[in-house]
Amino acid sequence: MSGLNGGGDGSGDGGQAPDRVDGADREDRVEREGRAERVHHRVGERAGPHAGGGAEGLGGPAGGRPPGVPALGVDVGGVIIRRSDGDQDTSFFGEHPMRTPAVEGAFEALAELAAGPFDGRVYVISKAKPDTAHRTIEWLHHHDFERRTGITRERMHFVLNRGDKAPVCERLGITHFVDDRIDVLRHLTMVPHRYLFTGGLGDEPRPTVIPPWAEHTDDWKALAESIRRSVAEEYRPTA
Repeated sequence: MSGLNGGGDGSGDGGQAPDRVDGADREDRVEREGRAERVHHRVGERAGPHAGGGAEGLGGPAGGRPPGVPALGVDVGGVIIRRSDGDQDTSFFGEHPMRTPAVEGAFEALAELAAGPFDGRVYVISKAKPDTAHRTIEWLHHHDFERRTGITRERMHFVLNRGDKAPVCERLGITHFVDDRIDVLRHLTMVPHRYLFTGGLGDEPRPTVIPPWAEHTDDWKALAESIRRSVAEEYRPTA
């Protein structure tokens, strides 16, 4: 397995089905899709009067985290769940999706990062259509993701387009983001530390050119160590 390489100096939040999707121009998208009751959903209980009132809600202000407070965002397909079909953003094995394996070391590393340097500020941010998002939540519940990592359903967000991850990251104040696609990371110019993870791509070809603003690894243990080091060096508590 390869270690981290490249630069990190790029410029620059069970068992129930999700009920909301984050993303820009929500009302326009609902009209286009013609299924408002399914398109805009978010993990957790059905949206109530307080659903969008803060940084973790759909209507929270941009830059939801105070300056100097680190927050981690992670993709799902190819990062947490191992890919089985290169044409899908989050893909599962045929008739037995719950058998799709997790990426080796992902749960353990995320648990350490959530409990340690990020103090709970770890968010799942994934591009998925409603059906895939529901299946993803079922998979996470089946594999006891919340208990094993400490990442709750309220910190899981799904968007319809890859570019929609950017406003979610900005709203949540994400400082570190892990994805398996360069084209996604390229949009996240507001995230100082972008990591290209290729350890869960299965048989998909690896990128041959890594941009200088991204760090690359195929090993969660090495990735977690680099992220911890970054937080320790740049986000030390001030007296």
